[in-house]
Amino acid sequence: MRVTEILKEFAPPQQGSELADLIYLLQNAPVSHHLLVKGLEVIKHDKMLQQKRNLQTPQVPAQQPSKPAVAPQPTAQPAQQVVAPHPEVPEEEPELLERVATSAKPKANHALISQIEKELPGCSDQTLQRLLYNIKLDSYHLMADSIVSKKISVKVKAIKSAIKLALTDLADVVSTETMVNFLKECEKGGVIDTRAMVKETSDVQQDIPLTNDAYRPIVLRLMQTGLGSAAASGKGEFGLAFAGMGASKGEHDITINGVDIEVKASHGGTDFFFKGQTGFGVEGAYGGGPKAGLSKLVDALNSVGGKFNKINETGKGGISQINNKTLNSINPYFKLLGHSNVKKLLCSVVQDNHPDHSIKAFFPAINSSVRKDGTVDYTALSTATSAVSFFYYQKHENHTGILMLNITNGTYMYQNNAKEFMRSVMTGAVSTISAIDFRTSTKGSLTFRLN
Repeated sequence: MRVTEILKEFAPPQQGSELADLIYLLQNAPVSHHLLVKGLEVIKHDKMLQQKRNLQTPQVPAQQPSKPAVAPQPTAQPAQQVVAPHPEVPEEEPELLERVATSAKPKANHALISQIEKELPGCSDQTLQRLLYNIKLDSYHLMADSIVSKKISVKVKAIKSAIKLALTDLADVVSTETMVNFLKECEKGGVIDTRAMVKETSDVQQDIPLTNDAYRPIVLRLMQTGLGSAAASGKGEFGLAFAGMGASKGEHDITINGVDIEVKASHGGTDFFFKGQTGFGVEGAYGGGPKAGLSKLVDALNSVGGKFNKINETGKGGISQINNKTLNSINPYFKLLGHSNVKKLLCSVVQDNHPDHSIKAFFPAINSSVRKDGTVDYTALSTATSAVSFFYYQKHENHTGILMLNITNGTYMYQNNAKEFMRSVMTGAVSTISAIDFRTSTKGSLTFRLN
């Protein structure tokens, strides 16, 4: 379910509660001094307009008691009295509600807040609604800025803007009290028990643990907050850092209690990569990189009658990946190559894609995917290579574990070693899109999907 669907499960703010919400905000959340000054002007302006309207409304005289009928006397007709139309009443000036982001001034604000609380009763509904919207966003944004400054140290300005936008989206669907309490808890420590999320590995998705389930729609919206749509946009990371206990965001994906954790966020059914940013999958002492692996594969297939080329992207005759589909066209040539040769070929190709001497530890699992007739079982091969990809990525990026998030339904799964991850693939909790990938864009890494 997406955030809009999940929100339906929670009670929305009650209509007509503007006065109570305003007083709650003034008493429990920070508000910019400048906005309080403007707010008081708006309230006084509103009351002045109401007084003018009352004065300009014709008063209907009270009906006099009936008297005995008297014969009418001829009199001159008085001139007809003309009632002038009501003059146009100007609306409140919009600039009075302009929100200027300034730091709160507690001492000066205290007197203003007391005065505003006294003046609020009797304000028009329109003014209350406008005041509430502006003060609500101002309070939320001030609190969010403080949290980001404490817990996030990269791209701070952009992240503040992205999180403010997320909170603005939720302003009319999450109650004021719930949002203020959420932000207060985040500032004190957090509402997501991130330490519990990375305490133990699991091959079963679990709900993200929260201190209060009423915060779930807010957390989900923050999880979906990133800087753009790319895989490295930070989705999942910012939400965890902002609302997670003992969590922060620096150069690495996220740090929980001083330990670097890699975060992979996925809308259920979308893909993520185990791909390093620099020097990942390039030629080294223990392998020639994806292009070298592809060259070996094509040469071997063409030596027994194949007509493949060495284009490492999708194209005519090219092999960009070894997946379930391409394996069907390759298997007849594997059969001609023979059992022993195919095992050596696959191990060499996987080694090229992941240039590290430790990859040899996974050769037995790769060999077990080759049938006696030389053909390859895709499920067995993709399960083995998923462990290789996890191991290489973890070692290359130097992180403790990988936290996989489904940011659509708010579930997660944590893995910190290749064997556990391989078991997740075997159970179907994670699926692989390919067994071997030669594309330049992936640098030899595989594509996965959190189911």
